[in-house]
Amino acid sequence: MTVGVHMKSLRANAGRVELLRALTTATEALGPQQAQLEVTLHREVADPASAHHDPEIVAWARHQDEAGTACVRWIDPLDDAGFTAYLAALDISVLPHRWGTHSGWVEQCLDLGVVPVVPDVGHLQEQGARHVYTWRGEEPTHESLVTALAGAITQARTGRDVRAATAWADHRARQDVVSHREHAAAHHRAVAAHATGVGTREDDT
Repeated sequence: MTVGVHMKSLRANAGRVELLRALTTATEALGPQQAQLEVTLHREVADPASAHHDPEIVAWARHQDEAGTACVRWIDPLDDAGFTAYLAALDISVLPHRWGTHSGWVEQCLDLGVVPVVPDVGHLQEQGARHVYTWRGEEPTHESLVTALAGAITQARTGRDVRAATAWADHRARQDVVSHREHAAAHHRAVAAHATGVGTREDDT
């Protein structure tokens, strides 16, 4: 099973080298027959002239090249289609968030039949993610990460449930329609209330 984590350009709410070390240890504990770790980073993280440069992660990546315990890919930022293609090639996608509320990343995984592994932050579980790891300071706990990955691997081995992914996508589409209608109705009520208030003030003068 290919376990991917896309670190992008190391956003403020993303884990750092501690997460990558923990993922390496967890996938090694599960064994190469169970999981192969693929880490994707934007090239600017390796560029000393960039504000996103992280020498610890660069050193970690060089070690992986020598040890062969993880596949590290350096890429340019992806557009929407590129990110979708990236996700679709994975079996499991680990979200590196240290904080946040919701993520379209989770929903896109579910749309594609990719199993998301998420941290215990915000409302990511409520978005449909079933496999959760726990942060302890700057790094995930080993036990929670191994448990989450093991569960995700078991789920991924059952194969991609196209019907479930389609049903999820349809459900999201219906939610979007309802949300749009609710926002439109609220907007119309606000406009009507404003117009009524203006009319009242004009009558009082």
